[in-house]
Amino acid sequence: MELVKLCLSLSLLRSTLSNYSRQMNRMEYENLKQVFKSLHADITNDVNPDKVIDVLYSKNLIGDSDYSDLWEVSDSRKRCRSLLLLLQRSSRIETFTHVREALRDEYPWIVDKIDAQLASLTAQQQQQQHLSRSTVGMVITC
Repeated sequence: MELVKLCLSLSLLRSTLSNYSRQMNRMEYENLKQVFKSLHADITNDVNPDKVIDVLYSKNLIGDSDYSDLWEVSDSRKRCRSLLLLLQRSSRIETFTHVREALRDEYPWIVDKIDAQLASLTAQQQQQQHLSRSTVGMVITC
């Protein structure tokens, strides 16, 4: 009987951890999405998107038609804008992580900006979560 309870507890724990992991991945994705949006001007001014497009295509994060459409845009800045807009519409959690990795070698200053903003945003969210947890159940009396 104890073994059955232990197995049920482990199964519940595994399920809870899996749900927590999905929530954290979703939060990280939303944060990366927000950071890329805030760096839109920097990225479109400084980045040639060709390598990023090829990386995303090779990982099946953009489809054939999107890949073809991006290459039809002759101007690099416009192609970069089109790529960023396409990425903002994506629901694939790993997309922005792969973009960040593709930028690492050629554009380390962009990756530094991404990481700094991501760290700041994450710290703010953790602080808000801590505050909301610490105020749960508090009653303010006057």
